[in-house]
Amino acid sequence: MQSGAIKWVKDYVEVLASKSITHGKSEDTFAPSDQVTRAQFTLLLSRPLDLPKQAYEGTFSDVTEKMNGLVLEIEAANRAGIVTGNKIPFTLVL
Repeated sequence: MQSGAIKWVKDYVEVLASKSITHGKSEDTFAPSDQVTRAQFTLLLSRPLDLPKQAYEGTFSDVTEKMNGLVLEIEAANRAGIVTGNKIPFTLVL
């Protein structure tokens, strides 16, 4: 974790990480100043809900089976109505 302007986030990140809601870029690197992708944001919304996962369905054209650790949670978020789309790029519902 970097120091300085983002130091305030450390405690919050540690709580989220302890609950497996967020993970760092590596074992010892967390990058809170990096941009968050749609997929990452979807995980931040869906992981605390512990949505039921199912086998890969290919719901979205831009979310492939090769996206280990993301695809099943993104498709679960779709079934829960958090993200939408059908054979098109997925969209967050806010």
